[in-house]
Amino acid sequence: MKSGSKIKIFNTLLLTIVATLLIVAILVVIKILFSGSKGLEWVTLVGAWCSAAGTLGTLWVAYLAYLKAPAWLSQKHYDVVYSVIEKAIYQDLIKVRSASLILKNHLVTFSKKYRNHLKNETIPQNSFDDFMKETDALVSDLFIISYSVTNALKSINRTNYVMSDYTNSIITNIQSYTEKYNDLSIEFFIASSDVPSLIAADESFRNQTSSELLAIQLKAISFHNQLSNFIKEIYDNNYPIDQFITLKGN
Repeated sequence: MKSGSKIKIFNTLLLTIVATLLIVAILVVIKILFSGSKGLEWVTLVGAWCSAAGTLGTLWVAYLAYLKAPAWLSQKHYDVVYSVIEKAIYQDLIKVRSASLILKNHLVTFSKKYRNHLKNETIPQNSFDDFMKETDALVSDLFIISYSVTNALKSINRTNYVMSDYTNSIITNIQSYTEKYNDLSIEFFIASSDVPSLIAADESFRNQTSSELLAIQLKAISFHNQLSNFIKEIYDNNYPIDQFITLKGN
């Protein structure tokens, strides 16, 4: 039987009980009006029966609620999981792509600038410390947003459901790309920090560092394109919630 039919039967039962008690109450009033004091004994008896009926009705309603509790809890868990996936996947995941785009543009832009300094033998005028703080902040933003998504998805396991293989693959890929970006930022820090001291160095040393910076540019572009395509595929698939979860025990 569908849950909608069960609810309809349940509501009908409650209305029947209320209507019955109302009719009894009306009969009691009529009996009092037309029987005087003799009707009081009858009223007392009817009152006792009404009280008993009310108690039984309450117990019956409580029993029905007890029977419905597992289904209610199951629906509650599903609603929680639905909200988690709706927010983490279909609202917040796009923020990971945006953070990746900003970090990619930063790495590509400044790698190119440092390569130009090496080529033209000019010393960078911007503070290297401030520049690296900005880089660290962008990497941190990507990590925070990524972990917000992955931790939200992992919370599914605290309900009556567990993450599906598909959801686990999403978490694995997001974590993989954030780690790649972190490693790339370290490479970038090492290569760019050498630039000021290489301006007056032999051309072969400048070319070597310039090649390292070019490789960083290409990696940043590649990482972002791969991550962006991965997220785009998730949105294009537009899978229902059941694709992301599995009921425990199945």
